[in-house]
Amino acid sequence: TPAKALSDLSQAQDLAIEPVEEVILRCGPGAQSFATQRSGNDVMKMRLIMIEDGGHLFSITAMAPAPLWEAMAGTLDHIIESFVLLDPKGATSSDGN
Repeated sequence: TPAKALSDLSQAQDLAIEPVEEVILRCGPGAQSFATQRSGNDVMKMRLIMIEDGGHLFSITAMAPAPLWEAMAGTLDHIIESFVLLDPKGATSSDGN
């Protein structure tokens, strides 16, 4: 499911994620989390979303340096929420998330 894929991908990339939750976007239901990634003294904050459509898994990510996150969050949310599939097939996972 997208929620499991999001958790697995976050672990593989050594991301500190918040709890995974359901989200509904224009392109359909999915799973989302917020995460931080550290590299030396640099910290990035990101919003991670996984959706499944027609047996394909899509990852939508928006990120910014942690000190700029609050200022950028509205713009990044708008970008993520404008994502659409031109030829949606529908979820094939058992729970759609």
